[in-house]
Amino acid sequence: MKKITLHYGGEKLDVEIPAGATFHILKPRGGFKPLSTKDLKHKMAEIEKELPGEGLTLVVNDQTRPTRTDLILKSGWDYFKGAIERIIVATGSHSGPEPHHLKRMLGENLYREVSSRIISHSAREDPHEELGRTRRGTVVCVMQEFLASKYVLYINSVEPHYFAGFTGGRKSILPGVSSYDTIEQNHSHALDPGAKTLALEGNPVHEDMMEAASFVDMPHTSLQLVQSPSGELLDIFWGDIKESFFRAAEKAKDVFTSPAEGLYDVVIASVPPPMDLNLYQSQKGIENSKLALKDGGILLLLSTCREGIGPKEFWDLLTQEETPGEVLARIKEGYRLGYHKAAKIAEFVGRSHLWAVTEMDPDVLKRGFMKGYRGRDGVRRAVKEAIEEVGEGVRVLYVPDSTVMVPYVEEM
Repeated sequence: MKKITLHYGGEKLDVEIPAGATFHILKPRGGFKPLSTKDLKHKMAEIEKELPGEGLTLVVNDQTRPTRTDLILKSGWDYFKGAIERIIVATGSHSGPEPHHLKRMLGENLYREVSSRIISHSAREDPHEELGRTRRGTVVCVMQEFLASKYVLYINSVEPHYFAGFTGGRKSILPGVSSYDTIEQNHSHALDPGAKTLALEGNPVHEDMMEAASFVDMPHTSLQLVQSPSGELLDIFWGDIKESFFRAAEKAKDVFTSPAEGLYDVVIASVPPPMDLNLYQSQKGIENSKLALKDGGILLLLSTCREGIGPKEFWDLLTQEETPGEVLARIKEGYRLGYHKAAKIAEFVGRSHLWAVTEMDPDVLKRGFMKGYRGRDGVRRAVKEAIEEVGEGVRVLYVPDSTVMVPYVEEM
């Protein structure tokens, strides 16, 4: 036997596995240096040369994204304080930010300076103007107030996304400032197998977003930030919204992915606090880690899920049928925004096995097509049983923080 160390609930846990088992740990690439204050100011000085002296509309991410908009505004404040006409918070379908969110997003001192110029998009309530229909049938309706902008500066960040491939770029427009119906139509493509982490080519969600963004024709500059998993600003790519996005996505792929040595029989995915709040939040770990799993393999999720399942609608949708195939069929009959979370799990358990160690009753997880274990002892038992089920020659990959680390397999 040999000893390995796993993480559960923010604590280390030693587990024994057979000496003959192949065990690899997915390690971050590292070596990325944060931008210094001096380098950031230099980049902002270059960017400001391309921007107008007044009438500027900033389109920024909302409170659900880690984008360091505050660093951009602080570094270029001598310019921004006179040029900004308004700031539009691109909420997509989310609720608008509260004042404490805005202080964190923009910086407390700067928030006080610009608070009267902030507009939060509302996908359901704002007037939206129809711009056209994509080849996939999405009717593109965009916030009228945004369309009245003289010049737009998009500030976004690029990270892996579990069905759009990557965040950033075109997402400032769709979902950012689009109507609820437009977002729902676009997100229905998340049911497609091509809609997955890191995928852009052949990803119908991404391609539909790109086409929708092309309907918006106004002067603009796009700032695409690449940050470390801990939020340090590493680089800025600027220019056209599409071109800058693709350059940032290449850098983000290097930052957030680590090479995996082929596909594995068992992938163990740890979800550390605070993302282990519930199963709904922990799904990101499933979506990232499954990229290194063989079809028919076992993905073992380690997440305390200390507050249980999460949104009731998500779980009700997943557990209302007898088989994963029936769940997917029901979702396809009448897609609604948010259904893709349940659909992704149903699709996955239709071809592989999902086991989970949590603090929940294993019988509850069984209703969602998962094999459940409980607590620290459950970690040891689940690892032992997963390895025994595969048998001789088993290959195991451990992902220590599956919410930010993405295994990259060339054959994918």
